[in-house]
Amino acid sequence: MGYKLVKHIIKVPLGHHCWSWTGRGTICGYFDNEGGHSTCDLGFSPLKDSTDGVLKPSECDELENINEEV
Repeated sequence: MGYKLVKHIIKVPLGHHCWSWTGRGTICGYFDNEGGHSTCDLGFSPLKDSTDGVLKPSECDELENINEEV
């Protein structure tokens, strides 16, 4: 048995952050910081802190925007 490669639409926040320290932005549904360690459930890593929040990994930040509300 093998695997097949599929395209799957995911919804991530606009901008360059998974989560903003201010709490005013949208938190990515795949972001988790349980125990104080930020992780991405999609497997993108590493996540890096900035002065504004947790930055999206380059793989996520570069995903194509299909310009549709999901």
